[in-house]
Amino acid sequence: MDTDSLVENQIDDGQRLIDQLIREEFEVLVAFWIRTSEEGQWQLYIASPTIDPKKMAQAYHKVYSSSSKLEDSCINASDLTLLEGANPVAQAALQIRNRHSGRSLTRFHGKRLGNLSIADAYIYPPAEKWFDGFDEIKRIFPSAVVFTIPVLFEDALPTKFDAFVGCINAGTFEGRAPGTVLFQGPKGSTSRPLAELYFVYRPEGWNTLYRADTQRYEEVRHLTTGEPIYRSVDFGPLAASKTQRKPGQDQIEMIKSLMEKGEYITLEPDRTPIYSIPYTPLAKAAGTAERPLDWEGLRVFIQSGGTVNTHAPAKK
Repeated sequence: MDTDSLVENQIDDGQRLIDQLIREEFEVLVAFWIRTSEEGQWQLYIASPTIDPKKMAQAYHKVYSSSSKLEDSCINASDLTLLEGANPVAQAALQIRNRHSGRSLTRFHGKRLGNLSIADAYIYPPAEKWFDGFDEIKRIFPSAVVFTIPVLFEDALPTKFDAFVGCINAGTFEGRAPGTVLFQGPKGSTSRPLAELYFVYRPEGWNTLYRADTQRYEEVRHLTTGEPIYRSVDFGPLAASKTQRKPGQDQIEMIKSLMEKGEYITLEPDRTPIYSIPYTPLAKAAGTAERPLDWEGLRVFIQSGGTVNTHAPAKK
C-alpha cells in the first residue's frame, strides 16, 4: 500500500468494495481511508451498524468474501479494518461526512478522528441505494439513479402499493419532473421501525428512447395499442406515506422521558454516567476537546448500532 499518497486505484477499489457490500446487503454506515502517521500505511475503515463486536470474525469473513469477488483489486485483507457503527472513530467520520454535501470524496486534515490520532484521512460519500435488478437497469439506462423515501414499517405493506409498482409519476414527485420516476416497491425489516419506498429516476423520462437520426430522446408508444411503455399514475398516496420520523427517534423520546424522571444513561462501552443532554465529555488527553453530545448526536449513535443503557438513580 502506498505510504505517501492515496492513489486513484485505491480510492476506486475502495468504492467498488463498498458497492459490492451494498449489493450483498451488508449495510455500510461510513467508509474512509486513514493514515495514522506520516510514514504509515493507508488503512480502509468500514463501519456498519450490523457489526456485533462479539462476532467480529463473522463480519471480516463477509467483507473478505465480498472483496474476493472484485477483479484486479489492489486492496488486501491487511488493508481493511472493520468498526461497529457506534465506534467513536466511525461516529466522528460520519459527522464530518454529513457536514459536506455532495457525491465526492471528503479530505480531512484534522489531527484526530474520534479517539484516534491521524495524519490524513479521506471519507467516502454516502453509499448509493441499490436493489436486486438495478444493475441491469443501469446497464441499459446509464443515467438511472435510485432514491428512496422513508415510511413507517407498518405502512410498508406490499399490498398497499401494488397499484403503483411499475408505474411512473403523472405529476412532479420529490422535485422530479412528470414521467421521470419509476416506482419499484417497498423494502423494510421487522427489526427496524422505518422502511423505504424505492424509486428509479431517469431524467430523460421512462417513456422515451434515444433516436440516433435526430440525436434526441423522443416519446415512444406500443405500435398496436398506442399506449406508452409505462402507465402514469398519481403518486400522491406515496408522498402521503412519507414520514419525518428519523431512525432512533422512538428511543430518544423514551430516554428523554426517563431522564426527566431522574434516571441517567451510559453509552457502551463507556460507563460514565450522563445525567443531562447536551453533555460534554471530559477531555481524555491534554490539549484535546471532546465534542458535546446533543440529542441528534445521541440519535445518530443509536441509529449506528450503539447501545444506550438507562439506570435508575441510587436509593438514598
